[in-house]
Amino acid sequence: MSTRLKDRYNRVFIEQVSCVVVQRYSGFSKELFQQRVFNRAWSELTLKSRIDHIAVALYQGLPMAYPQALEILTPLSAGFDGLMGLFLPAYVEKYGRHEPRRSLQALAQMTRFCSAEFAIRPFIEDNPKDTFAQMLEWSLSEDEHLRRLSCEGCRPRLPWAKVLKVFQNRPSCVLPLLENLKTDESIYVRKSVANHLNDISKDHPEWVVNIARNWWGQHTHTDWIIKRGCRTLLKDNHPDVLSLFGFLPPNHLQVNDFCVDDTVTFGSDLHFSFVLNAGSVRLGKLRVEYAIDLLKARGHWSRKWFALSESFVTESHKAVSRKYLFKALSVRRYYPGVHRLIIRVNGEEKACRKFVLVMDL
Repeated sequence: MSTRLKDRYNRVFIEQVSCVVVQRYSGFSKELFQQRVFNRAWSELTLKSRIDHIAVALYQGLPMAYPQALEILTPLSAGFDGLMGLFLPAYVEKYGRHEPRRSLQALAQMTRFCSAEFAIRPFIEDNPKDTFAQMLEWSLSEDEHLRRLSCEGCRPRLPWAKVLKVFQNRPSCVLPLLENLKTDESIYVRKSVANHLNDISKDHPEWVVNIARNWWGQHTHTDWIIKRGCRTLLKDNHPDVLSLFGFLPPNHLQVNDFCVDDTVTFGSDLHFSFVLNAGSVRLGKLRVEYAIDLLKARGHWSRKWFALSESFVTESHKAVSRKYLFKALSVRRYYPGVHRLIIRVNGEEKACRKFVLVMDL
């Protein structure tokens, strides 16, 4: 069984943290720090709550002014990469809002090793103008980690974080920053720009469509960003986005020989296949998807889309065969009964079949 992410914050890890802190501050009590971390509530805490809880325990064990605590903690980020170092920006987030200049400097150092996109958001809320000015400066940095932080930190719908209303309501505020990053050489940064656009598309789809039109064709990196940033609009069948990417109405093709297993047992694969047929002409540029209409507890269906392929097909026929595994997922619950499978091509639903899901008792 794979280890849950939150369980990587275990006694061995906390021992490592306490050892490196005591090297920089001899008055730090390793034993008391570990007692505070592993209190009665620890086992029930979520991943994010454990990160915050460690930061609180550090604060309790460092009885000095905030600037002196930063001198101890900031260099530690070099030894805790990625997820395992997030308790350090969390400390800044919790205890440094009264000193934004010093705190942003610390986050700029920490983000090179453990991302600070969560920690910077309270500073944006406190002073959006000055904080964004700093992030705009970071977007021109030679350091890809700072460039990414500038974009990721002000995403309006960053997962695990509270929505940033100031940018959610006015996406044009962040356009200068996105413009600075739209041809970035780093895939790490480009993914952030794309995710930022995808966030905006959920609240201001037409704004993102206009950006896509204006940016498309300027640079290969920018085209990649636009395509990834419009993924929700593509799923939602936005006609202008489908057209921009060359996915024209599929009036010239049919879905033939559509076969779906009549019955599937939970824990097994549902097999399905079909043939795309354009008669005497080539199929052309296709975006092919399928959806499962999942039966819910109250008897209605809930639709979930999955991508099958995107390609330019020079042939007039194409056979497709896939399977879908019905397995236990923490984010999705299955119920026995009649479900449906739908095929969609270039945004148009072309075929639908019902099947029965059986749950073993």
